[in-house]
Amino acid sequence: MATYAEKESKSASMRALKGGAMGYETAARKYVNEGIGKLGLKPNEKDALREKLIPIIARQMGSDRSRTATRAKGIVNRETKARLKKANQL
Repeated sequence: MATYAEKESKSASMRALKGGAMGYETAARKYVNEGIGKLGLKPNEKDALREKLIPIIARQMGSDRSRTATRAKGIVNRETKARLKKANQL
């Protein structure tokens, strides 16, 4: 039976994949477009800003998702090790 941490780890690792729950590029476009829409810029200014921001945001999202997946995997390993140690002491 999978523990909560194992489920979270699997979920995080799936999201960390390039085509995960929402790909980095798609998520970055959505995030940037929502923010730019509120600025009241001219269309050509919006396009220039999109071209500049989307790659930066996508790279940051990928880094954050990867870090989360790694952290979740570490938690699972730590909990498994603690469970085995406790079982061996009995």
